[in-house]
Amino acid sequence: MTREEAHFLLGLYVGAAADQVEAKYRARRALLEGQLASATGDTSRNLNFSLQQLETARRIALSPADTGPQSSAGTGSGAIPPTLVAMPPTQVVIPPTQTVPALPAQPPGQRRRGPLVLAVLVLLLGIFAATGLLLMRRDPGEVRTNSPENTAKQEAEDALAAWQAYRKAAGIDETAAGGEAAQAMEKARSLAADRKRKEAEDESRRVWRKVLEAFQEEDRRQRELWEKGVLKNWRDRMAGRFPFDPTAAEEAPPAEVEAMLHPRTGALWNWRRRNTALRDVKFGDFRAFEPEGVQRSLEAAAMLRDALYPNGAEAIEVRGHARLATGRAYGYGELVVAGLPVGADTPGFAPLAWKPGQGASLGLWATRRGEDKTPQMDHTRSAWGLLRLLFAGHMTAGKDNVFQWSFEPVLFTRLPGNREPRRTPPADAPTILVQLRQPAHPLDPALWQSVQFQ
Repeated sequence: MTREEAHFLLGLYVGAAADQVEAKYRARRALLEGQLASATGDTSRNLNFSLQQLETARRIALSPADTGPQSSAGTGSGAIPPTLVAMPPTQVVIPPTQTVPALPAQPPGQRRRGPLVLAVLVLLLGIFAATGLLLMRRDPGEVRTNSPENTAKQEAEDALAAWQAYRKAAGIDETAAGGEAAQAMEKARSLAADRKRKEAEDESRRVWRKVLEAFQEEDRRQRELWEKGVLKNWRDRMAGRFPFDPTAAEEAPPAEVEAMLHPRTGALWNWRRRNTALRDVKFGDFRAFEPEGVQRSLEAAAMLRDALYPNGAEAIEVRGHARLATGRAYGYGELVVAGLPVGADTPGFAPLAWKPGQGASLGLWATRRGEDKTPQMDHTRSAWGLLRLLFAGHMTAGKDNVFQWSFEPVLFTRLPGNREPRRTPPADAPTILVQLRQPAHPLDPALWQSVQFQ
């Protein structure tokens, strides 16, 4: 490349000052690098070649002039007309009455390359001109849709939207990391509006990192809630206790059962709501924690919850009607639930209402009067009295939500006034029939046994 070609590529006349050469070089290089940031394939390779040519032109233009045949540059007849300097760097305008003077003679070894180099320079000049027109039409503050800063900003907006959607679904307040992400997003938007693209890009990437930190903190918090809240409370206060184990002597406190299973405030459902929302998050490689086998346990617990709290009830309560059938071996029996008797001779069904903390008892006797009426099955001091009583029988379901519990006659072999048990238990078993308002009810021991957490 000759000095004339080098100055021509830079848009200068031969002999221009060094500071002019540097200024033109920096301007052209910035333009090419801006295009290269979003270019691919052949376009990228062409732009890299143009940068190399621009570097060569700068080096030749700044080097001392030769004393040989190429020294005709300057203001002589072989120089590029100075009038071109005042024109925009992306345009070449040739007046109709003026022709471009021929380049000065070159050494014989370079003459054959001259036309090819000139053709390349004309092509590059065309690229500069087209790019200049596009830049003139575009708002200088506009961010290219495929530029790095715009990509980072969009990723930040998407990340913050994912976090806010999770908070709404989980029903939680803003966290420290989430709040920092929101503040960083506001700052990134402000920087982008002020055309500080590099700073806006850096702040956008900080938003993404803070959102990831917020999700990771929430995942750790849910692990802790599961281990120290749900699972520990289950193991310490409910697992292996009545009514989850129908034969256990020790009872689970009703308040603990309610604290875990209440449909609105239960710890189990609060944890599930947050965990489900977190598992629905699609954010990079983030994956939420899920205990092994928890879905099966949650399904069983949900069935028990619906039986304990039918139709959105706020408290555990069993309501319906009951009737006692003593069988032919007994003349009189009495079922007492929550202090209210349901006598064997009561016609039809009597009202039944029970809730945790209330007892129940059942006694069968030969005569109505003149005997010790101490019930053989006494669970009046149990917090789960009705369940204790019914779980001792065998449950079968009938029509119209009527359930029957039949009891082994041996449970009632002790006769009042005679401490010796019957040698032969009666053949027919006493039964309790309960008609409930809902088909699913908490009087089924299998429903309680199905709830297990590991």
